[in-house]
Amino acid sequence: MLKYLMLFIVVNLYAEVITLGDACINISNTHVDKTIPIQLQKYYQKSTHHKLSIVSKNCEVPLTFKLVLLPTKMKVKPSVETFLSKVKNDAFSIYHQDQTIYIVANNSRSLLYGVYSFIQNDLGVLFLTAEYEKIKHINTLDFSRLNRNSEARFNYREIFVGEVDDATFAKKMALNGRFGHRKAKDKYFTKIYNAFTPYELLPPNKYRHDYASYYCAGQLDYSSKNVQKEASTNLIAKVNKLDLPQETYLNLPHQDRHSYCKKNASKYMIQTYKSPAAPYLSYVEHLANDIALSNSHIRVMAEAYQWSRKPPKGWHQFPNNMGLFFSTIEADFSKPLDSAHNKKFIKDLKGWTQYTDNITIWHYITNYNGYFQPFPDVEATIANISYWSNIQEVNGVFLQGAYGTYGGDRTALKVWLYSQLLWNPTADVKALEKTFIDAYYGAAADEITAYYDVLDRSIKETDDKLYVKTSINADYLNTDVIREAHLLLDSALKKTVNKVEYKHVLSVYAGIDYIDVMRGSVSNEGKKRLKKYLTTPQIKLYAEGRKKNELIKFISFNRKSATLPSNINVNDKWKDFQEYALKLCCTQLVEDDLASDNSAAMMSGSRSDWGFQLALNQLEKGQWDIFANVRVVMGKELGLLDQVFPAFYYGVYGKRIKNTKLISSYNDEKYHEVLIGRVNVVKNDAANVWIRPPKDRRVKNIYVDRIYAVRK
Repeated sequence: MLKYLMLFIVVNLYAEVITLGDACINISNTHVDKTIPIQLQKYYQKSTHHKLSIVSKNCEVPLTFKLVLLPTKMKVKPSVETFLSKVKNDAFSIYHQDQTIYIVANNSRSLLYGVYSFIQNDLGVLFLTAEYEKIKHINTLDFSRLNRNSEARFNYREIFVGEVDDATFAKKMALNGRFGHRKAKDKYFTKIYNAFTPYELLPPNKYRHDYASYYCAGQLDYSSKNVQKEASTNLIAKVNKLDLPQETYLNLPHQDRHSYCKKNASKYMIQTYKSPAAPYLSYVEHLANDIALSNSHIRVMAEAYQWSRKPPKGWHQFPNNMGLFFSTIEADFSKPLDSAHNKKFIKDLKGWTQYTDNITIWHYITNYNGYFQPFPDVEATIANISYWSNIQEVNGVFLQGAYGTYGGDRTALKVWLYSQLLWNPTADVKALEKTFIDAYYGAAADEITAYYDVLDRSIKETDDKLYVKTSINADYLNTDVIREAHLLLDSALKKTVNKVEYKHVLSVYAGIDYIDVMRGSVSNEGKKRLKKYLTTPQIKLYAEGRKKNELIKFISFNRKSATLPSNINVNDKWKDFQEYALKLCCTQLVEDDLASDNSAAMMSGSRSDWGFQLALNQLEKGQWDIFANVRVVMGKELGLLDQVFPAFYYGVYGKRIKNTKLISSYNDEKYHEVLIGRVNVVKNDAANVWIRPPKDRRVKNIYVDRIYAVRK
C-alpha cells in the first residue's frame, strides 16, 4: 500500500464560500511531526482571528483540521492516490470530498509544503522574507480553489544566499536543499556533504613532495590507480563515521583552478575521449562504485566546472549512484543560456544527458565584485529555469548568490520569485513579481517596478555583459541610467508610509549609492543613506571576502574624479578599472592623495598572494595593451645591492605573461605606469591580469591605483 501523509478538514460541502470561525486540529497518528499542526494553528489564528485548538479527540466545532499519517483505513480519492503513486519529486494534493478538505502528501516534507501552500494560497498569508510576512484578515474560505494537485518540477531546490540561512523560511519557500548552507541540520532537507575535496581524501598539498606521483598541474592525477584506490579507502572511512540519512549526496569536486593534468594516462584519456574531464570522471566513478558496496543509498556527485564542463565523447552511462553538478560560472548572465552568446553551455549540458539522468544545475545570481551593484539578470534566470525544466535529465537547481550575508541586489525578490518557479516553472511570472513588489514596497511599488524596468532595458540596449565578476564601470550603468534611477528612488522614498517600507526601498537605493561611492560621485546625502543601510546587522560583506566595515571607511574617503593616465589621449578607446573594481585579496582600501582618484588598494610587501587581479572577460574581443599604476614604499633605507631585488611581480595568467620590476626603478615611492603586456582577448576569456608583492621585507607596501586597458 502507498505510504503518504494526509491532512483533512471537515466543512460544509454545499457552500462555494464558507464562513470561518473557531476550529480544531485532531492528530490521530503520533508519527505526524508536531511542527506541522503548530504552523497551521499559528497562521490560522493570525489570519482569521479565530481560535484553532490542537486536540486528541474528535472536534466539536464546524471546521476541523485532522492530520493523519497513512496507511490508514481512511479512504483517499483514487485519482489522488494515482497521482501520488507516480510522482518523483515532492508533491501534495488538496481537494474536497464528502464534507472534507484533504491535503495529502507523499512524504513528511511535502505535507509541510502542502500546509504552507494552504496557508499562503487559501489563508492569504505572504511569506515574503524571513523577517517580513504580510498577513491579511479573512472571514471566508474560497471552497472552489481547494481542488489541486501539485508536484515540484525539480527534485533538488536551493538558493544559496544569506536571506535563506533561516531554515524555517527555506521550508516556507519549499526549498529542500542545504548544500551551500552546510552547517544547517534539519531532517526536512536533502543533505549534500561537501567535505570530500581531493586534498581531504588524500595527503594534503603540503606533503606533495612525499607523494609527488599523486599530483599534476595543481590537481590530483585522477587517472592514477593509486590515487583512486587511496581516495576510495579514505572516503569510505570518513563516511562510516557519519550518521547518513537515506537521502544523502556526497560532492566529490576537483580543485577550483583552471589547470588539469595532461601527462601519463591522463593524457591518453583526454585524447581518447576528447575532453579534459575524462580522467576526473574515472576517479569519481571508481569512488562511486566502491561506496555503493557498503552504502547503496548514497549518491556521489561529480562536477562539470570550468575545464571539466566539456562532456567526453564515447563515454558510458554513469553508475546508478552517481550524478553531476553542471556549472555555468563563465556565462554571460544578462542573457539566457540558450542565446547565441551562451550556446556552448547548452551544447555541453545536452552532451552530459547521454550519460546520466541525475543532473543538478549550479547557476549564479550575483556579482561577486560587488553584491550591492545592480545586476539585472532576473529575466535571463527566469528563462533559464523554464529551459531547464524541459530537459528531463535536469532534476535539481542550485542558485548561488551573495552567500554569508544579506543585501545582494534584488535578493529578496529573487528568492521569493525563483522559489515559486523551481516548484512550478510555468507559473505566471508577471503576476508573481507584481505580488511581491506590491506587498514588499507598498506605496513605492510603481517606482520600484519602473527602476527595475530601467535596468532591464539598459542591459538590453547596451548589449552589455553580466559576469560573476562584473566591473563597476559597466556600460549598462551609464550616467543616464544612474540619473533616472535617482529620480525614481527619491520619489519611492518620499512615498513610503512606514519604517518597514522605507527600509525596503533603502535596500534598493543602496545599489545606486554604492555605484556613486565607488565612482567618487556620491553626494553627502547618498553617503548618509548608504551608511544607514550598512547598519543592518545581517549585512556582513559588500563583495566576496570584503567586510562591510571596509566599505564604511571607504565612504568617508576624500575622493575625486579620476584623472587620465599620462599615456591616454582623449580619443583613445580604453577601459579604466580603479582599485575598487578589481578582484582584491589580502589588501586594504586606503586614502592616497598620489592616486588618480585619491584612493588605492594597499598590500604588505611580505606577502606573495596575487592580491590585485582583473578578469579579461570584462574586455571586448580584440587586442589590448594592459597597464597598471603601481607605487612601492620601502621598508627601510636600502643599500646598492638591495636595488636588484624584485619590487613586485606581475603577469597575465592564461596568456603566458610573467614579469617583475626591480626595486631600483621604484624606490621613489611615486606611481609608475607599468605595461603588463599586449594581449589578444577572446570571447569569454578566462585569463586574468595579476600583480603580487615580492614576499620580501625590503618592500613595506605596494599600492595599486588602477589597472587599465587600451584598445589597439
